[in-house]
Amino acid sequence: MKFPINSSYDDFGIIFSGKDAIHGFFTSNRKGGRGGDDIYETKLADLEFIMEGVLKDEETNEPLQGVSVHIEGSDGNSFDAITNKSGFFDFGDEVI
Repeated sequence: MKFPINSSYDDFGIIFSGKDAIHGFFTSNRKGGRGGDDIYETKLADLEFIMEGVLKDEETNEPLQGVSVHIEGSDGNSFDAITNKSGFFDFGDEVI
């Protein structure tokens, strides 16, 4: 785990609950607590990705134009793009 859940203090005992496992609790001795070790509540932020790439023929290494690129997330959202003459594709301003 990265900051802010994992700090320079003694952070331990993290658990997540629920079907989506984004809500959880952990123990820490960080400053601002009320005792030696305190229990903190957290919720994981959604991950955001900006995706782009270049498609090339495996044998000739030439760019592939007009190829449909489709990705689908575990949440059911899907995104589509078409490669340009350089084989480049991106999903525009879509946050994936």
